[in-house]
Amino acid sequence: MTCQKFFTDKMASRIMNQVLSAVEYCHSRKIVHRDMKPENVVFEGPNFDSTAKIIDFGKSKILEPKMIINDKAGTVYYIAPEVLLKKPYKEKCDIWSCGV
Repeated sequence: MTCQKFFTDKMASRIMNQVLSAVEYCHSRKIVHRDMKPENVVFEGPNFDSTAKIIDFGKSKILEPKMIINDKAGTVYYIAPEVLLKKPYKEKCDIWSCGV
Protein backbone atom coordinates (compact mmCIF):
# COMPACT_ATOMS: atom_id res chain seq x y z
CA MET A 1 0.00 0.00 0.00
CA THR A 2 1.19 3.47 -0.85
CA CYS A 3 2.02 5.63 2.16
CA GLN A 4 -0.65 8.32 2.59
CA LYS A 5 0.51 11.54 4.24
CA PHE A 6 -3.05 12.68 4.92
CA PHE A 7 -6.62 11.44 4.85
CA THR A 8 -9.25 13.98 3.81
CA ASP A 9 -12.96 14.23 4.58
CA LYS A 10 -13.62 13.77 0.87
CA MET A 11 -11.71 10.46 0.88
CA ALA A 12 -13.59 9.28 3.97
CA SER A 13 -16.91 10.25 2.38
CA ARG A 14 -16.14 8.31 -0.82
CA ILE A 15 -15.06 5.21 1.11
CA MET A 16 -18.08 5.29 3.43
CA ASN A 17 -20.38 5.74 0.45
CA GLN A 18 -18.93 2.54 -1.06
CA VAL A 19 -19.12 0.65 2.24
CA LEU A 20 -22.73 1.70 2.89
CA SER A 21 -23.67 0.82 -0.69
CA ALA A 22 -22.21 -2.66 -0.18
CA VAL A 23 -24.06 -3.04 3.13
CA GLU A 24 -27.30 -1.92 1.43
CA TYR A 25 -26.72 -4.56 -1.27
CA CYS A 26 -26.24 -7.27 1.38
CA HIS A 27 -29.33 -6.16 3.29
CA SER A 28 -31.43 -6.15 0.10
CA ARG A 29 -30.53 -9.85 -0.18
CA LYS A 30 -31.33 -10.43 3.51
CA ILE A 31 -27.67 -10.87 4.53
CA VAL A 32 -26.56 -9.41 7.87
CA HIS A 33 -22.76 -9.10 8.13
CA ARG A 34 -22.65 -8.76 11.96
CA ASP A 35 -18.95 -7.86 12.11
CA MET A 36 -18.59 -4.54 10.31
CA LYS A 37 -15.32 -2.86 11.33
CA PRO A 38 -12.42 -1.09 9.60
CA GLU A 39 -10.39 -4.32 9.47
CA ASN A 40 -13.12 -5.87 7.30
CA VAL A 41 -12.88 -3.17 4.63
CA VAL A 42 -10.12 -3.68 2.08
CA PHE A 43 -9.21 -1.97 -1.18
CA GLU A 44 -8.91 -3.44 -4.68
CA GLY A 45 -5.71 -1.55 -5.36
CA PRO A 46 -2.69 -0.24 -3.49
CA ASN A 47 -4.23 3.06 -2.33
CA PHE A 48 -7.40 4.60 -0.92
CA ASP A 49 -8.49 5.77 -4.38
CA SER A 50 -9.31 2.20 -5.37
CA THR A 51 -12.65 0.50 -4.72
CA ALA A 52 -13.48 -0.50 -1.13
CA LYS A 53 -14.69 -4.07 -0.53
CA ILE A 54 -16.26 -5.76 2.51
CA ILE A 55 -14.66 -9.02 3.62
CA ASP A 56 -15.05 -11.70 6.33
CA PHE A 57 -18.62 -12.92 6.24
CA GLY A 58 -17.86 -15.61 8.83
CA LYS A 59 -20.36 -14.22 11.36
CA SER A 60 -22.99 -13.28 8.80
CA LYS A 61 -26.50 -14.68 8.70
CA ILE A 62 -29.18 -14.89 6.06
CA LEU A 63 -32.40 -13.52 7.50
CA GLU A 64 -35.35 -15.81 7.01
CA PRO A 65 -38.88 -14.36 7.27
CA LYS A 66 -39.86 -13.71 10.90
CA MET A 67 -36.38 -14.77 12.04
CA ILE A 68 -35.20 -13.32 15.35
CA ILE A 69 -31.47 -12.97 16.00
CA ASN A 70 -30.38 -12.34 19.57
CA ASP A 71 -26.97 -13.97 19.91
CA LYS A 72 -23.94 -11.79 20.55
CA ALA A 73 -21.68 -11.61 17.49
CA GLY A 74 -19.12 -9.13 16.25
CA THR A 75 -16.18 -7.17 17.60
CA VAL A 76 -16.88 -5.53 20.94
CA TYR A 77 -15.94 -1.93 20.02
CA TYR A 78 -18.29 -1.93 17.00
CA ILE A 79 -21.30 -3.90 18.26
CA ALA A 80 -24.72 -2.20 18.35
CA PRO A 81 -26.24 -1.82 21.85
CA GLU A 82 -29.09 -4.25 21.17
CA VAL A 83 -26.59 -6.96 20.21
CA LEU A 84 -24.56 -6.41 23.39
CA LEU A 85 -27.74 -6.64 25.45
CA LYS A 86 -28.78 -9.84 23.63
CA LYS A 87 -32.03 -8.20 22.51
CA PRO A 88 -33.64 -9.18 19.19
CA TYR A 89 -32.01 -7.43 16.23
CA LYS A 90 -31.88 -7.48 12.44
CA GLU A 91 -29.71 -5.92 9.74
CA LYS A 92 -29.67 -2.42 11.27
CA CYS A 93 -26.87 -3.58 13.59
CA ASP A 94 -24.53 -3.28 10.57
CA ILE A 95 -25.46 0.38 10.13
CA TRP A 96 -24.58 1.11 13.77
CA SER A 97 -21.19 -0.56 13.30
CA CYS A 98 -20.49 1.45 10.15
CA GLY A 99 -21.21 4.63 12.08
CA VAL A 100 -18.74 3.69 14.77
